[in-house]
Amino acid sequence: MIEPAWDVAEETIFAGGLNWRIAVAGPESGPTVLLLHGFPEYWRTWESQIPALADAGFRVYAADLPGYGGTDEPPSYAMDELARCVADLRIELDQDGVHLIGHDWGGMIGHVVATQHPHAVRSLVAACAPHADVFGGVLRDPRQLLRSWYVALFQIPGIEHLVGKKSVIDRASPRCVTEIDSASEMARALEYYRANLRPWKLRQRLGRVEQPGLVIHGARDPAIGRDLMEATAAMFDDLRGFEVIDGGHFVHRTRAAEFNGAVLDFLRSVT
Repeated sequence: MIEPAWDVAEETIFAGGLNWRIAVAGPESGPTVLLLHGFPEYWRTWESQIPALADAGFRVYAADLPGYGGTDEPPSYAMDELARCVADLRIELDQDGVHLIGHDWGGMIGHVVATQHPHAVRSLVAACAPHADVFGGVLRDPRQLLRSWYVALFQIPGIEHLVGKKSVIDRASPRCVTEIDSASEMARALEYYRANLRPWKLRQRLGRVEQPGLVIHGARDPAIGRDLMEATAAMFDDLRGFEVIDGGHFVHRTRAAEFNGAVLDFLRSVT
């Protein structure tokens, strides 16, 4: 096996009023890629993507989301505020904008950054990450309601004392990579759901994504149905691909070679 040409360094970068823990790899002169993870993980979930992207000539940054791991908590977990924090972070990484790749919450934030801060994003890959404008409508589908049962569970005060136990996380999110091992850390992660996925917050507000986009769906994703991701793909003005990979929710980990191939083909088409 050929060893990756680039080491991964872990740094702290101050941006948007937060200290961010970020993994960095790849040539400094390469196009900038920003990787954003989902629930309940941290930057190391991208361990199969970072070397592949760096070896392909990209400057790669993988960040802990606000409130996760080594990154400070944001002033608010509302989606608009999370997107502002990410938009401010990209100024420290690349004034010209980043190629943003997000999984789960990282991709959902990516949709907001791309629409509300268009100069921050050069292209967007949304993996298992629905667009907010379609999420509320699709949740009226009984099939998607069953898939999203955990969203209601996460609204219960004090539930973090149960789901914060690693054994429970392992059962609920197999294949995930997490540093969460306490109720307080889980409470911060659950704020993403509590601040954004309560019924009165599910409203259309973003609009279409103008930047080039790639949407990736795991065919066996138990949480996100294909209909939801197809509706998400329809929100892109410049959709370069809708990739269905035979994997579950953490498709970037379980089908890394296929995932990386789709992402690299897409990035080569926009750089």
